[in-house]
Parts: sequence; C-alpha cells; structure tokens
Amino acid sequence: MDLWAVGTLENKNKNEYRIMIALVTTVLVGGVFLLSGTIKALNPLPFIRHIRKLNILPEKAASLSAHVFIQLEWAIGLALILQLSPEILILPIMMLLLGLTTISFWGIRSGRIAHCGCYGGALLVSPENSWKLNGFYLLLLGLAWTYPSGVMGSELWKIWVITAGLVMSNMLTKRSIGKPLLDLSPIQQGKRWQVKWVLEAPALIELESCLVVLLNQRCSECNQWIPLLNQLHQDGSQPEVIGILPILLPGQVLNPDLPQPVFPTYTIPRWKFNHLIAEPPHALLLEKGMITQTWLREFPSLSSSSILSRSSGGSSTF
Repeated sequence: MDLWAVGTLENKNKNEYRIMIALVTTVLVGGVFLLSGTIKALNPLPFIRHIRKLNILPEKAASLSAHVFIQLEWAIGLALILQLSPEILILPIMMLLLGLTTISFWGIRSGRIAHCGCYGGALLVSPENSWKLNGFYLLLLGLAWTYPSGVMGSELWKIWVITAGLVMSNMLTKRSIGKPLLDLSPIQQGKRWQVKWVLEAPALIELESCLVVLLNQRCSECNQWIPLLNQLHQDGSQPEVIGILPILLPGQVLNPDLPQPVFPTYTIPRWKFNHLIAEPPHALLLEKGMITQTWLREFPSLSSSSILSRSSGGSSTF
C-alpha cells in the first residue's frame, strides 16, 4: 500500500471518529433537552411557579414565558438529535445554556429559588450537581463544536419534524395547565417514603404510624398549625408527629415570639424541601413507610382526633 493510500485511510478514519463524537455528544444533549421539555409539557405548573419565584418577569407573563421555554426546549432537543445545521446551532445553544446556568446560580444565591427548576422536578438534583451537569453538557457541546460532524444544511424533512414537535408540545402544555397529564410529585398517596428525602430521620419508614408535617419558616399557616400539632403530639392516642423544615437562609433567625414546636423536627436543604412539596404546610400520614393520606394546606383530620380540619393563608416568620 503506497503512502497516498495510507494517508487517505487515516484521514477517513479521523473523519469517521469526528462524526461519531459529534453525533454522540449532540444526540445526548438533545435528548436531555427533549426529555426536560416533555416533562414540563406534561406538568407545567411547577415550572410556572419556579419562574414566578425568580421574579424577573411580571407575574402575568410567567405562564406565557414557561410555554415559550418548553417549546424552545423541544426545538433545541429535536434539532440536536436530527443534526439540523449543527455548525450553526451549537454555539448559540451553548450560550443559552451558560445564561440559564447563570440565572439559576443568581436565583439560588439570592434566596429567590431553592433549585434550578430543571427536569420539571422529576429528579432529586442539588443545585451544585445541577451546575456540574450543565458544565458537562457544555463540555459535550464544546466537543461537537471542536470536532464538527460535517453534516451541513437543513433538510426540509427535519424542519417538518421539529414543527410537528412544536405543535405537539403546545397541545400537551395547554392540555396539562389545568390538570397535569403526568404527576411526578414525590409525595403522593400510595407511594413509599424514601429515606433519601430526610437522611437525618431514617427510622421514619420503620414506625408503625406517624404524621409527617412539612412546615416553612415564612408561612403563617404553618405558625397556626404548630399549637394544634403540639396538642396532637401531647395526646398519647395520636400518631407521633414529626416536623420537617428547610434549613434557614444565611442571616435568617427564628422568631421567639411565635409558637414553637414541641414535637421532633428535622431540617433539610431548601432545594430538597422544595422538591418534595410545591407549597407548605403539607402533612402526610405514614404507616409502615407507606404514605396513606396527604393534606395540602388543610390541617390533618385523623379518624381518632377531635381536632377539626382547618385552613388559612398569609405569611410571616417563626
């Protein structure tokens, strides 16, 4: 085999290697975008609440902006998977991902949000791990940018597929605004309690019966619940009461003038607390590790209790 043939073969192998790197990296990142957009489309309410908490846009624009972002995730995901003009799209997508990571970092550091809002709340991911994942996605896109696949142009059929995807995402989001098509909330009746949710209290799943109450330090309803929960705790005929609270923000202190719990309480990171529930107070009855009843912003009415169900609203600090 002469030198020219050897050089040609080597160039061919290098080109195939570059194409493989570009395809694998872009398809992987595209799949993440598409999966995230699909989860949000099937249940957009958590993402809408997330946008409102950021308080960057007017509250009335939260729903519309969430709708647009979901469609953008679908478009980016399909474009990367189908290799629609990657030589043009990869760099803007990297800039968008970097911008979203910056907003997430600012929102968490400022205390406006507790987690990144990624994946529609389907995954239990800490802010630090979320930023690391974004860095990994940027690395993958950087590899695809450095080693282009050579796929050029924008075939018409790819544009039609992406257009169909946008129509589908629009229909799913509109349909699920009122009632989620897929509820991935961790705390649901009939599900088992996960030890990883509150690592400080692994014995919860071993108790015969207990009432777990998730309370927030900036919730007047939570303050109104505490005397009633104290009464339940002191009543030997009731299930054991366990309180779960988010860790205080830096500089935040408890208000000694407000009711204090006498029942056992555990603190967990704010991002994990917000992953478990959309808003406090939230109570659930655990029986041998199984969630048998839940109460959202309604005081738990237990069969053996003389305390009536109550609900109210507002905000303060305790």
